[in-house]
Amino acid sequence: MMQLDDLESEKRKYWQAYQHKSYRKNSPGERVAAYFLFSSAREQGDTVIDLGCGTGRAGKYIADYRKKMPAGEPKVINVTLFDFVDVREVDLPFIQGNMWELDGIPVFDWILCCDVLEHIPPQYVDRTLDGMAAITRKGGLLTIAHFPCSTADFPDMDVIEDLHLTIESPHWWQAKIDKRWQVREWRDGIQSRVVLGPPRRTQ
Repeated sequence: MMQLDDLESEKRKYWQAYQHKSYRKNSPGERVAAYFLFSSAREQGDTVIDLGCGTGRAGKYIADYRKKMPAGEPKVINVTLFDFVDVREVDLPFIQGNMWELDGIPVFDWILCCDVLEHIPPQYVDRTLDGMAAITRKGGLLTIAHFPCSTADFPDMDVIEDLHLTIESPHWWQAKIDKRWQVREWRDGIQSRVVLGPPRRTQ
């Protein structure tokens, strides 16, 4: 188990990263939020947890989009945000914690987890995925990067501490995710985009 001092160091690392405009502006979840609504959360009253939400802009997009739907379409998607540090820019329910300790988190219909899993220390990846599956009811959407974090992506950051801690191939991730969820869609590139179905509860 990661020691308290190490946890606090990790929190400081991300808190400092979010003080930089380029890092704060980057929102992987916001870029796929519309696809998430198309592929996953579509029913009235569905519950969603955005794991590793960052600023929370993806969650706000999901919540606001449904409010604008025509009469007769689902109106309410209940979004909860979850992250290591609280850097929210939006007013939505929030749970602070770390990804490999999800015990006690309620079950949600859908999970959204975008460009987060590569940030997990390698020794906690299996525990993290087990916890995520345990709080999933219907499915969700994941994106996973397969490359190191670079200052080229964040020009106002002179130095990037180790942010992508688990850089593995799509095949490596697929074996772990297939074990825990029914997978409805898998697309690979410099990152993988994975549409999840229900978890495999018997695993």
